[in-house]
Amino acid sequence: MARFNLTGGSIHNVALNAAFLAAASDARQVTMALIFEALRAEFRKLDKPVNEAEFRLLGVVGSAP
Repeated sequence: MARFNLTGGSIHNVALNAAFLAAASDARQVTMALIFEALRAEFRKLDKPVNEAEFRLLGVVGSAP
């Protein structure tokens, strides 16, 4: 996540939201896909553009809703 320009508070939000997503899923494990799903949500909340090319470069499975 160092590639993305985020404050400590935003990083905290991403981690917490990924944990909630994991708790709601069947696997109940925080995965990179869930972290990046939470990261996309944080970008939307901050009105920052989501560059899906960066996510693909990192090999993250899944796309933005």
